[in-house]
Amino acid sequence: MSLFKFFLQHSRKIVILSLLAGVVSGASNAVLLAVINITLRRSGATGSLVVVFIGLCALLPLARFTSELLLTTLGQDALYKLRIGLIRQMLNAPLRDLEQLGSHRLLAALTDDVPLITNSILFIPMLCVNATIVAGCLVYMGVMSPQLLAIVLGFVVLGIVTYQFPIIRASKVFRLAAADGDMLLKHFRAVTEGTKELKIHSDRRQAFLDEVVDPTATLLKNHNLKGMRIYSAASSWGQSLVFVVIGLVVFILPRMQHMSAAILTGYVLTLLYLMTPLQVIMNMLPTLARANVAIRKVKDLGFELAAKGTDGGVSALSPRKAWRELRFESVVHSYQREGEASNFVLGP
Repeated sequence: MSLFKFFLQHSRKIVILSLLAGVVSGASNAVLLAVINITLRRSGATGSLVVVFIGLCALLPLARFTSELLLTTLGQDALYKLRIGLIRQMLNAPLRDLEQLGSHRLLAALTDDVPLITNSILFIPMLCVNATIVAGCLVYMGVMSPQLLAIVLGFVVLGIVTYQFPIIRASKVFRLAAADGDMLLKHFRAVTEGTKELKIHSDRRQAFLDEVVDPTATLLKNHNLKGMRIYSAASSWGQSLVFVVIGLVVFILPRMQHMSAAILTGYVLTLLYLMTPLQVIMNMLPTLARANVAIRKVKDLGFELAAKGTDGGVSALSPRKAWRELRFESVVHSYQREGEASNFVLGP
């Protein structure tokens, strides 16, 4: 996943430590569930179970706080380096190449894409914690009944496979929305820089609003809504699969083979407990998908700026003492304006 690769490049040590802390927090959640279930089955708690419960309650928030603190520090450092790096590349690139790229793309990268990338790092501890909870619950179900776990895993595989198709489709839609956002920022820049011209010409002002701004804003809204609808449908499908498994465990499997009430109760309790972390993971996926799109945009823009090279016009020349005049002969300047195929030529 490009988001994890991006942050690993900035600080592998901090990311690994944060992930380990998230794993500890998620494992503590899963063990707490097991302790509660064992206590209910025994109709009472022993002294050792109480000690374990108190210890886990103390370890869980400490591990989560450590994970989030480490990644917050990493996120702010990455935000600083990304912005400074992009600005340095912009200053080194020739002016004409910057104009051809378009200032709206540069502003979108600095104001929208970079903060989206760094803010998404806060979701990594939550993703790690909830993924560990899911894994721990599956292990606990395997201890209670390997046969039932095989059935649950079959539905998990089915859910993952069927979930990939809408995820791929939603990622493509979010890439279109990102391009619409860049274009809308270009229109906003046109409004701020051409306010006087638009105010003195009512027809041009109305045409600019109806034919330029409104269609782009509508496309951006529609693409974002379409992507979120796809994710919502996939999330609802995942929730329905959990209830299908619960119905299978409660109503069908007891008729096919004998199972103790303790195992059935433990499975139903664990499956219900799993619904919250699964929902959290599914709710985070749209934000992570948009962050991946932003990373791709920033990398492409950085590659373009790097390919332009350094502006040769900024080098300082030592002045000569013996010259008296500066003469230009047959000078021609050709200027290509943004969004136009023809050039404006001045001279000779």
